[in-house]
Amino acid sequence: MGDHPREVLVTLPVSRLQGFLRAFVRLMCGSLLGVAVINGISGLRFVPTGSSNRLTDYAIAIALIPFALGALYLAGAGLRWLLLCGWPSPERIDFSAEMIALSLGPFGKCELDVKQLSMQYPHEIDPEEADEPFECYEDPEVQEKTRLPNMIHPDYPGQVDRLIRRFVRLDEAEIAERLTPFVRAVRQSRSPSQGSDA
Repeated sequence: MGDHPREVLVTLPVSRLQGFLRAFVRLMCGSLLGVAVINGISGLRFVPTGSSNRLTDYAIAIALIPFALGALYLAGAGLRWLLLCGWPSPERIDFSAEMIALSLGPFGKCELDVKQLSMQYPHEIDPEEADEPFECYEDPEVQEKTRLPNMIHPDYPGQVDRLIRRFVRLDEAEIAERLTPFVRAVRQSRSPSQGSDA
């Protein structure tokens, strides 16, 4: 029913302004691309004339199809972000020691079990496996104060930390500071089991 007995350690509000800005950029790009496609199609002649044999016009029309699809995709994505601005239910990300609960309006709701969450700072990752190896050599203390750990969950096809930054209009250092109680609780819950396995 959406009511959870577990204690919420941190709540990050989803930014409607962030949604508006993302919607604006996508709708503008989609509109410009759509106008270009319409202008390109309007000059085509699909009947034989003295200056056209139709084949060229058909070839141009086919070449414009990917651009038309791109315009439609951008328009759809922009409208989805625009819906986020006026979504009637609360939009937020709740963090507890057991669950990350995401309420993202038109992007849906989901709950990620923290037990299945992989959470590592760059300095804890093998440089050969990191996307940006140079980050692995940064001061660990600075990383843990200013960066989000890399969060990967089997139920989400991407990095959860990037998803958080996409919807929360705060810089990474401020998000990291706010999530300190959550990160600390998760790590403390795992340390006894790691010690007993040793």
